[in-house]
Amino acid sequence: MGNSWPKLKELTAIELYNKLQDTRELILVVDATLEDCGDVNEEVISKRRARGWTVVVMGDDNKTRCARDLQHWIYKHGFGSCDDSSDLVKDVCELEGGVDGFYSLFPWLSPQHAYFEAGRLYPSLIFRDGSSLFLSNFGVASDPYIYRALDIKYVVNCSRDLPFVDEVVSILRERNAKMVHSTAFPPINTDHADHVDLKARLRVPVDDSCDYQICEYFAESVNFISDCMSKQDGHILIHCKHGQSRSATIAAAFLLIESRKRSPTSLQEVLSKLKSCRPRVSPNEGFLKQLHSFEGAIS
Repeated sequence: MGNSWPKLKELTAIELYNKLQDTRELILVVDATLEDCGDVNEEVISKRRARGWTVVVMGDDNKTRCARDLQHWIYKHGFGSCDDSSDLVKDVCELEGGVDGFYSLFPWLSPQHAYFEAGRLYPSLIFRDGSSLFLSNFGVASDPYIYRALDIKYVVNCSRDLPFVDEVVSILRERNAKMVHSTAFPPINTDHADHVDLKARLRVPVDDSCDYQICEYFAESVNFISDCMSKQDGHILIHCKHGQSRSATIAAAFLLIESRKRSPTSLQEVLSKLKSCRPRVSPNEGFLKQLHSFEGAIS
């Protein structure tokens, strides 16, 4: 069956990073620079019999050999095949570039980094031009650790009343003060709170409703994001409650304008890019119509 094995796919560093942030993905990252990488990760696949693993091999000179060895083991033991989507392993990929290249882009994911925390979720990376533009839900956006690790200095909050991260910190500290004598509710960790230092913020006070005119905020939001990107002194985070409709719509409007500086990109292409970075992206029908109108107005 050796000649019938599928060709190894290649993932960029950004593609792997975004896959790691998708809670619906099963990702097994293999570091080919470790001597026992094959045995350790074969055991992981054998014991956790969930369907749809993507195995990504990262390394340097020997990553392709390691990926092929794992692929051979997977098919030999019946964990994957060329034509069965219900297999335990759906893809075996290798990471474009070396380990050092990946960690230079995403240093906080390295176990050797001072801010590394295993199992932590981060915002999706949707655009990079010196500064990076991230997209997330409120849960991630309210975590002070994220701002410290990723050096996020600018926030676009696409909601009427969800608090900004420093407001969340104030609420948590007030709760901690009230819980100081309580044994039922231990204090909530705010260790990273002092590292939240936003330089600018923008609230886009919209509801996730098909009838809501989010287009009224396109110009202000795009100008804010563009200005923050040009400063090159910190990264930008866009969020709403779920990181899929309101914030994704604002992100799409920015990407449409940004593409005009290079090679004009259609709305369909922009949404496809956003979904590849963050699969849960799904603007409601009303927002999609407004984005189509916006696209026509700037063409």
